[in-house]
Amino acid sequence: MEYIISSRRYDPGELILKSKPYMRIIRRDLWDIICACCLKRSSELKRCSSCKIMKYCGVTCQKEAWKDHKFECPFLPGYVDGRQHFIVQLVGNLILKTKGKNWKSITEDVNGQRFSFDGLKYHNFPKMRLPWFRIAFKEIETALKSYVGEENMPDEETLLQLIGKVECNSYKFGGDDYDGWALFIGASKFDHSCVPNANIHFSGTDIQVRAFKKIEKYEKVTFSYSPMFALSDVATLHLSMKHSFGEGGCYCEDCSQPYGQSLLTKILDPVRALPILEETESNLLLAALMSKCKYPMQLISQERLNQLLKKQEGVLGDTNVLRIRLLALKCLLLDGNYCEMREELMTLASWVKLAWGEYFEELAEIYKKLIEINTYLGDTTSCLYYSDELIRLKAICIGKENVMKETCRHILNILKSSPLSLL
Repeated sequence: MEYIISSRRYDPGELILKSKPYMRIIRRDLWDIICACCLKRSSELKRCSSCKIMKYCGVTCQKEAWKDHKFECPFLPGYVDGRQHFIVQLVGNLILKTKGKNWKSITEDVNGQRFSFDGLKYHNFPKMRLPWFRIAFKEIETALKSYVGEENMPDEETLLQLIGKVECNSYKFGGDDYDGWALFIGASKFDHSCVPNANIHFSGTDIQVRAFKKIEKYEKVTFSYSPMFALSDVATLHLSMKHSFGEGGCYCEDCSQPYGQSLLTKILDPVRALPILEETESNLLLAALMSKCKYPMQLISQERLNQLLKKQEGVLGDTNVLRIRLLALKCLLLDGNYCEMREELMTLASWVKLAWGEYFEELAEIYKKLIEINTYLGDTTSCLYYSDELIRLKAICIGKENVMKETCRHILNILKSSPLSLL
């Protein structure tokens, strides 16, 4: 598998790649309220005169979006929304856009390296042996026939590849709740690492890849495909790194080392480690299942979490990802005594910096929580300190040109929600 190598030295915050998607779709429930090009929300959007479904700010946005919309436009009036909307519409649009083309000829250049649509990874052929996947595949196939017409349907092997490419190479874009999905060619060729040196950010539907560590020339550029301590997705809190990539596990440089010797699996006392690791994973799994079933997270015993964190001392290293995730669960997803939470959040921030560096983007959730708690406690000095830290972090992660608007919005929301607020 060929991955992107740095063509020069990059410092933290430098832009490595800005790229437009090869294909993107808008979330079905947003079709009436969002511009399908620039994602602006407005009550004065104009419908496409042909399909009369997608909306745009005006002629400029409509022309810009036409390179993708022209494929779906004739078919949208007959589109029936369903449970598999994301897969069906994105795969359907790719079927229409790639029909009759040699996939090797669909390419994007990244820093002098050329990558093709044909080379996008996929790994779902073994899944065809699983009954649940066969059922899901037939459901998607039936919905696709209804959407693009049976005359446009590829053979089963090609369809499997397209579904696999979408699953492995598509990203959510937009706001906190996301506005849609997009598939990229060049950006999909950055390798995964559980200890990455770059991160991704979206400006509209464009993807931006920035260094958050120093990257030397000819060094592989990597980012993490999923949250490392799962602040944005409680359902992945329980996942150890080997589980995150299916049966084969993760094969990044850190995970390829023997368990207990790598940075994110650090074990200090191998004799006592196994039962503590099992108990930690069980508690994280419980939290994930409660979240999935919509049970109140406050049912989780904070006393038991405190006892488990105490057991981990001297056994698991502070950079062990399970130790980090357990503390993240306690002080980010559960409510407790504010002074105690503040101390725990500061500890969590120090562990995260040890594991991933001072510009790791998931630190933002910790800083936001610290701003919120210090606001409630009336500690103006600490509130301003963590506001500055959040701005400094975001300047590296998303670029100085984007940082003030986003960060100020978060801080303003925190201040407005405070009982001490005068806003």
